Amino acid sequence: MKIAQPLTQAQMMVLSLVNNSYSDKDLNDLRNTLLHFNHLKMQNHLDNIISKNQINADVFDQILNSHDRKTK
Repeated sequence: MKIAQPLTQAQMMVLSLVNNSYSDKDLNDLRNTLLHFNHLKMQNHLDNIISKNQINADVFDQILNSHDRKTK
């Protein structure tokens, strides 16, 4: 397997942690922990953007109901 770019520090840390044998339950717990961590990071980022831009429920409603939203 060819790796296109070097692994990040976080990826290396996770690989070193999972270098041991784990039960399916342990792996599931680890997965949930990583997902929870990622969720918290994204939520904090979103909270900062909302605060910085003074976005409130009315602004969200305007965005959701506007016709100029970009779609992929």
